Amino acid sequence: MEEVLSNGAGGEDYGEDTFMGFGSKVIIAFDDTTLINVILRPQAWPNFRKQYVQIVERLKKLEWGRVMKEDRSTNTGAFLIAQSVIKGGYYQSYVAEGPPFWLCDLFESEEAPPCV
Repeated sequence: MEEVLSNGAGGEDYGEDTFMGFGSKVIIAFDDTTLINVILRPQAWPNFRKQYVQIVERLKKLEWGRVMKEDRSTNTGAFLIAQSVIKGGYYQSYVAEGPPFWLCDLFESEEAPPCV
């Protein structure tokens, strides 16, 4: 297993690695460095052993993955979707269904301009 850990601003990498295995290509962004540190240095975070094992077992199943630090303000749509699942009980797959109607304007405004 190889990890690619970087901050979301295109700045310094926390480590170089790619999660090899079966499945999809995934980027996981955290707005808190705690879990990134747990993944990088599990021995320094013994109270998070259970979470570390759960995260690593899932990451091993990915064909490729990246774990990175990203400021919440740069990924508002993902934050609002996570809150809708946690607080609102919306468990439908936004990947399969597309963005929820109440976030369509936000996602359209966040889209990158087309390349010329």
